[in-house]
Amino acid sequence: MKRLYCITFIFSILSLSLYAQLNITSLDENYMINFDTPVSGINPAAFNGTGFSPVPTDGQLNSNGIIINGSSDEKEMTFGETYSTENTDFTRGLKTGGIRAGGIYAFEVEEENIALGLQPTESDFTKGEIILKIKNNTSSNITNLKLSYDIFSFNDQDKSSSFNFSYSTDNLIYIEEPTIDFNTQEAGDENPEWIKENKTINLMISIPADELIFLKWITNDVSGSGSRDEIAIDNISCIAKGEPNNNTPTSMNEIESHQINAFPNPTKSKCTIEADKQIKAISLVNSCGIEVFKQKINNTSTQIDISNTPIGFYTLFIEFEDGSQTTKKIIKK
Repeated sequence: MKRLYCITFIFSILSLSLYAQLNITSLDENYMINFDTPVSGINPAAFNGTGFSPVPTDGQLNSNGIIINGSSDEKEMTFGETYSTENTDFTRGLKTGGIRAGGIYAFEVEEENIALGLQPTESDFTKGEIILKIKNNTSSNITNLKLSYDIFSFNDQDKSSSFNFSYSTDNLIYIEEPTIDFNTQEAGDENPEWIKENKTINLMISIPADELIFLKWITNDVSGSGSRDEIAIDNISCIAKGEPNNNTPTSMNEIESHQINAFPNPTKSKCTIEADKQIKAISLVNSCGIEVFKQKINNTSTQIDISNTPIGFYTLFIEFEDGSQTTKKIIKK
């Protein structure tokens, strides 16, 4: 009986780990979070504003997959922790809008359509952050992530708030995408209602198999006076494209033939590249797929200077004299 219990316990732990965030398991498939229907790693049922938990009950969100920072009750949430105490910023419940208390809500922005929402105040979510964690569970390198989402705003107040997007592969250094910035209107509407605006962007980024990407939406004051509008996000859609992971080692010889060191990484300026065999050429490509640096080499090491390139993620493509190739991720901070 003890052995059966242990096996059941281990299986439960493995199951929780498997669905510990939004998992992309196939390329060219649409993964949608709409907060109405269950999504493994995010919500077991329709969200109703009753908190966050690593083992969420119906109505809660999975804190392994999504967290929100900036509450006056808990400024910094941690992935995998529980935030479900009643009458706190994390459990404001299901509302239709026009509220005043700061917190996290399940807003019914349209009939039978729930969105994840915030009511910013002086002490809540100014500044605030919604962070969504996604894992590449394919056997391929994701090279493009098409992201689409709907922003709902309830413009009942005279202060404008921002809702801007950025992304990261380490949850430390985030890359902003100002082309899809969003601000609520400053002057409040006399008869406010939920207004929807869609945002779409193609992220040219390298996400190797079994690695993570973090998507962040930031709220903050922009202009105006008085109280702040309600903001909500819905219909978060992710479609990944990629290529087979040809660099997956199949033998010890192959591992040795593709040993690459890049340091310091992250770097503000210069980065040294070392290999255990002759390098023929290197090129550096930014997150939009644009080549920003190329150099022919006839050595096992070299140094590149990226001090004049913008902060962000870059992919270093390395071609060896024997015709083989590999890549290395470089972070400019």
